[in-house]
Amino acid sequence: MPTRQLLPSARHALRCDRRFACILSTLIAAQGFAQQNQGQTSCGSCGPGYFASEAGQQQCEKCSAGRYSTSFGSDDCLTCWPGTWQPNQGATTCQPAEIGYSALNAIRAKCPARTIAPVSGLSVCQSCDSNAVASDDSVQCLCQKGFYLDDYTLQPSQSTADAPCVPCQTGLDCGNKGTRRSSLSVLPGYWRYPNNATVSIYACPLYEYCVGGIALGGQCFANRDGPLCAL
Repeated sequence: MPTRQLLPSARHALRCDRRFACILSTLIAAQGFAQQNQGQTSCGSCGPGYFASEAGQQQCEKCSAGRYSTSFGSDDCLTCWPGTWQPNQGATTCQPAEIGYSALNAIRAKCPARTIAPVSGLSVCQSCDSNAVASDDSVQCLCQKGFYLDDYTLQPSQSTADAPCVPCQTGLDCGNKGTRRSSLSVLPGYWRYPNNATVSIYACPLYEYCVGGIALGGQCFANRDGPLCAL
C-alpha cells in the first residue's frame, strides 16, 4: 500500500489534503485511505480491489464478491456490469458469464429450461421455440421429434434460438430430437427436390427406385437418376 507523507505548513501546523479529514484539529484518514493509528501524519491509499467507505478507518476493506475497484483511493466498489460476475473478494475486474450461463446483478445462473446462452457474457438467456428443448449444456436449441430446425436463413450472428421448429412433412425422417433443415434425411420411397431453398418432398412412383438418405434430392437406386429417380 503506497504511503505518502504530509508536510507541515508555514505555521508548522499540519495541513489537510484529500488523504486526511480534519476533525477537532485531529488528522484522520479520509475516505479511500487508511491510517493505522489516529494522529499519524502519513496514510496509505486503498489499492485496487480495496476501499475505505468512512473517514478514520485503520484498514482498507476488500471489495465483496460481485463487486470490484480499479483505482487507488476508492471509497466504494462498483457492481459487476450485466453479463459479468465475480465470485472472489478483493477483485479488480469482473469476468463474463460462461456459455450456458447468464449473469445479472453480479449473480451468475445456469440457463433455465428451454433457454440457451450460446456465447459468453449474456445477461439474459435466449428462449427456444415452443417445440424445442435446450441441449444439456444449454448452448443450442433442439427441435423435438416430428419437427426440424429451419436453420437455412440463420446468420452468423444468430443462434438456434432465432430459428423456428417446423413440422416434418411426410417422407422426411424426423424421428430424432435435434433434426435440422440443413441435414434432413429423406425416407425410402420419397424424393426431395435438389435445392436447400425449398423442402419439397414427393412420393416416388416406383418405391424401390428411391432409397432415401441425406443427400439433397434423395438417393436413387443404382443406375437411376433425375426427378423421382425415374431416369
